[in-house]
Amino acid sequence: MSASLPPQYYGFGVFLIKTGDVEPGPHQVTTTMELSAGGYTFLRGSMTFSVQADSCTVPADAGSKTVNMGHVARDAIRPPGVTGAPLSAFHIPLTQCAIGSALSNMVNIKFDGAAGSASVGPEQGVLGLKNGATAQGIGIQILRENGSTPVPLGVFTPAAPVRPGEMTLDFQARYVQTQPVTLSGSANAAVNFTLSYK
Repeated sequence: MSASLPPQYYGFGVFLIKTGDVEPGPHQVTTTMELSAGGYTFLRGSMTFSVQADSCTVPADAGSKTVNMGHVARDAIRPPGVTGAPLSAFHIPLTQCAIGSALSNMVNIKFDGAAGSASVGPEQGVLGLKNGATAQGIGIQILRENGSTPVPLGVFTPAAPVRPGEMTLDFQARYVQTQPVTLSGSANAAVNFTLSYK
């Protein structure tokens, strides 16, 4: 005995479920599928599609930046949250940005101390000075573009929506007091940044 499926139209949908981290950039997915209903198998085949995950490129000449903090009088340096030392703007340019298929396309950034610059106030975005610095009781605070909101250290925080093409992440930095007593001297810090997209 044989049977045939009555001729009619059948619709179906495909949903992608993220089960782990996805590397930025384009991804091609190929899968086989079989659709059955009421004991009938009425579709067998393969499907190939592309998924674009959010991504940007950091230009080679922007991967290492020097932020000029200027010469600041010791008595102008105040604790975090108190107006004191002048702000120094710095920027991270991004190129070749591509928007993925997610509803929320954000570039996130994480700052981590390097070369001996420890996080002395991670919630307030305060880095200690790096190895070889001679100043004491002083750190460098990383702030958002508005110059008042700290960027927490050691965790990913949203920086900006991903825009196709070129974009820039804008931040500020300033000297802050980290100890009751401060001493003048060289006050350099080092930080690494990591980007993620989600």
